[in-house]
Amino acid sequence: AAAWRMLSDVQESRSRNRPGDGKDPATYEFALSPRSFTEGEVVATGLARDGIEALVLPPIFTREEAESFKGRAKYLVPHDRIVGVVLDGEARAYPLQLLDWHEVVNDTLAGEPIVVTYSPLTDGVGVFSRRMPSRPDRVGEFGVSGLLYEGNLLFYDRNETPGEGGESLWSQLLARAICGPALGDSLTLIPAQFVTWQAWLARYPETTVLGRDPARLSIYK
Repeated sequence: AAAWRMLSDVQESRSRNRPGDGKDPATYEFALSPRSFTEGEVVATGLARDGIEALVLPPIFTREEAESFKGRAKYLVPHDRIVGVVLDGEARAYPLQLLDWHEVVNDTLAGEPIVVTYSPLTDGVGVFSRRMPSRPDRVGEFGVSGLLYEGNLLFYDRNETPGEGGESLWSQLLARAICGPALGDSLTLIPAQFVTWQAWLARYPETTVLGRDPARLSIYK
């Protein structure tokens, strides 16, 4: 399944002629200078920029809808892992089965714009406010860069107005920009829980749940 996913993602990204040859970070059209890393620490994943599709304001299910997706049970089972977030008393679960396919989810919870990120290679999770630290009036929309830093996810802000050389790269590991116009800016971390669906339900029975992208139902195996 993992091999099939990688092959399909590579073929799709190439067919859409997106920046990034899968090998050389310089071909991804990001601003790699100024930077806080040394040459060789940022590497390509084999996929182009946005070769993995981030979600933007995706469908949200109630608990009942999640437990009987399209009339079928098993959308979530008790041992499934989820990333759980609570803001102002509102709880939402982000199933790993979806984060594994998308890696970045741009969402709004309790009126706060957030981004939920997952790095499959490191099993790393990071949830952040999408309000940009140097300009709180501006809200970012993040995509998957196709690049890694120390084996971990790098994402980028599609709403950034880049200077010559492209947009900044943000490290999930460090919660800050490691190159480009936003170099040194840090995102506001939002507390999250990495637990099973069963454990989450026991704590937050009124939770909502991240839904599947209706345009890409065929990819969820």
